[in-house]
Amino acid sequence: MKRFIKNDKGMTLIEVILAVAILGVVTFPLMVSFMNTLALSKKIDQENEVNAITRIVKEKVAESIIQENYLLKFKDPALDGLSIRTFIGDSIFIGGTVTSDDFSIVDSAGSTNDKYFFSVTYDNFSCYDADYAHIYHVIITIKTSDVAGTEKVLNKLKIAVDAGKVLP
Repeated sequence: MKRFIKNDKGMTLIEVILAVAILGVVTFPLMVSFMNTLALSKKIDQENEVNAITRIVKEKVAESIIQENYLLKFKDPALDGLSIRTFIGDSIFIGGTVTSDDFSIVDSAGSTNDKYFFSVTYDNFSCYDADYAHIYHVIITIKTSDVAGTEKVLNKLKIAVDAGKVLP
């Protein structure tokens, strides 16, 4: 054994193979852990982006209910903008459940987010309470589409907004 340890000629091939094997056994779990951390980080970034988009959409829809002339931009450029306040008024007149066409998401700087879009649903039966006639509930569905055009729902939420008065 002493002769094996005190070899002045250098490392033998077996010692090199053994060192590389030990190094592989030690580094493999570290690499797997690093890859899992990268995947988790990417997922968290996507969730944060969807949450930020959700906040923007909630603010825009609420503002469109409160202010009569606040128009939301449709995804289809051939269509004019629409106030959610007007949409609710028309939905009350029609009755039942009415869902809007898809809207674009426009940030405060005026740039349009082409990756995400949303629609608004108003159900006169589940979203209206005569005791609180000036408070309106709408269901917002935030979506995205892939390259093939398949839509995917990312978030669906119901918000309540005090319009300050009963809408016509």
